[in-house]
Amino acid sequence: MNLDHVRQFVAVGDELHFGRAAQTLGIAQPALSRTIKRLEAQLGVTLFDRSGRHVTLTPAGRAYLDESRRLLDQAALTEQRARRAAMDNPPIRIGFFASAMFELLPDAIRQFHRVEPDTAVELDEGTPAEQLTALREGRLDLAVVQELAPPLDDLHLRPVLHSRFFAALPAHWSLARRASVRLAELSDVPFVDTAAMYSPVLHEHLVTACHLAGFEPKFGPKASSLMTTLGLVASGMGLSFTHALVRSVGIKGVAFVPICDPPDFLAVTVSLARLRRPPSAALRSLETQLETVARRFDERS
Repeated sequence: MNLDHVRQFVAVGDELHFGRAAQTLGIAQPALSRTIKRLEAQLGVTLFDRSGRHVTLTPAGRAYLDESRRLLDQAALTEQRARRAAMDNPPIRIGFFASAMFELLPDAIRQFHRVEPDTAVELDEGTPAEQLTALREGRLDLAVVQELAPPLDDLHLRPVLHSRFFAALPAHWSLARRASVRLAELSDVPFVDTAAMYSPVLHEHLVTACHLAGFEPKFGPKASSLMTTLGLVASGMGLSFTHALVRSVGIKGVAFVPICDPPDFLAVTVSLARLRRPPSAALRSLETQLETVARRFDERS
């Protein structure tokens, strides 16, 4: 199978117009038309319906387009892996969740570069599910995840930090001046809803904890990121639950108050995840630095 022909087919499938596809590819339209005809003859199916005023995909064409996109993605990944394997010092690619950037990752990377000054580190933020998928597909070498999945045969998971949760409250609320709060005292105030989008398991734990405290949580504004959540808290729109990594950074207008009666499950475990194969010396060194920084942080919080 000629990948160039597949790329040309995908261009036509995306544009549904031979002229625009040819322009995008930088080739002449007659040459593109000949390629598609040869591809159809090779496959023994018609990929495009050209009978009307507009070009449309046939059912076979739609199926082939989906598979062609996957094929091109896999080919690009294969090329990337080959180039990376040929490098003397390939970069380490790390997936992370937002609050890991407040203290854990910067400190660990800074220490790592003192030991391995010639090894670059590439960072990619994502949800736990996105990170685990990227590990399996070879797009990440290591993931810093804040939610332990069930035992996974293909992944090595190493817990490095266990953190209780705090109530992130608008600093002007009277509860924000307390040394600690009980869960039941939060029954009449709205929650900024971030966890349902970012971490369904955490959202479920939050709701269950509130039920055990005798109330149904009132969810107010939704937020798609940690910083948006804290901004909404600072503006008085509601409270949020967060852990010690976030508390380590001062956010104007937000007070972090310990919850004095949390159920045991209302906590977060930060783990390092990677494929079950021997790590490179550089990757093992970075894991060691992350473990050291997490241990120091755990002792302070």
